Amino acid sequence: MSFSGNVVLVTGAASGIGRETAKHFAKHGAALAIVDKDELNLAETECRDKGAIDVLQIRADFRNQPQVESVVDKVVAKYNRLDILINNAAEWRLGHLQTSSVEDFDLLFTVNVKAMFILTQKAIPHLVASKGNIVNVSSLAGLYPLDGILLYSMTKAAVDQFTKLVAREYAPKGVRVNCVHPSFTRTNITRYLLACNYRRLKYMMGWVSNELHVLFRSTRAGFSYVDYLVNWLYVRFTSTTTLEQLFRRNYLVFRSMIRVKLHRLTLTELIVNIDLASTGLLGEDLEKFQESMVDAHPIGRLGTTEEISKAILFLASDDSSWTTGSNLVVDGGRALTMK
Repeated sequence: MSFSGNVVLVTGAASGIGRETAKHFAKHGAALAIVDKDELNLAETECRDKGAIDVLQIRADFRNQPQVESVVDKVVAKYNRLDILINNAAEWRLGHLQTSSVEDFDLLFTVNVKAMFILTQKAIPHLVASKGNIVNVSSLAGLYPLDGILLYSMTKAAVDQFTKLVAREYAPKGVRVNCVHPSFTRTNITRYLLACNYRRLKYMMGWVSNELHVLFRSTRAGFSYVDYLVNWLYVRFTSTTTLEQLFRRNYLVFRSMIRVKLHRLTLTELIVNIDLASTGLLGEDLEKFQESMVDAHPIGRLGTTEEISKAILFLASDDSSWTTGSNLVVDGGRALTMK
């Protein structure tokens, strides 16, 4: 497998699957354009160390349409061509129908769907000229109804249909379009857990100033501010929590309280730590949660970003030259357990 002479555009390349994919293209001789809203210096260094012919950094926030529209122009201005587009950038949010906001809907569809549409639309004339190809990074959530990630799943289902329609339209013009469907990797499990806490943390930051007067009253009544904050967070964010359940979970909260004493955390840090403690995801608990996910995968372990990136490279390579409109599931067999 060689990508020597090819220009490859990878979005979401600062970390995770995108960064690993960029490194693998670099190893096989590609010239790269790496795109992210976050810092890309480390990713560029790693790509150059792996042997990339050249690396172009593009900082772009995919919530900003003009920034998205400028990406392909910058790539072509530098390299005068484009051979492969990897649409990887995406946002997560946790939520069901009644707990998902219109703001989250707009964010996820803007980043996960609209930006992909714009990039592909801008890139397609150059891909037709080079007889290139596109690999879209979807998710198992695009194929199966996974609880708790309604909006994210909707966007990935859109990615899947987009892949098939564009593949059908551009196959006669020599452009292949495929899609890879990962299950959890260690990298995106961490991202998932952060997404789980996003809305609660957002609300807490907005409400805490309104609750401080109650906080002070509780302190005068003989409760510590940690005692009050713990109970307040549980009442606010666990609507089904009974008093019995509250006490049953206190060992996690006590662990958080000890860390507050040891590390002299700020109020904001305290809130974040207690909130994470309420879901059992501090420190070793995160590792335990990750290990619990192993049971959902018949192969018996979580995937790695390297394994996902190799699947992406296969679809982008001449080894899959007779493959278009395909959904390549890379999930450790998890789909076999879905009902």
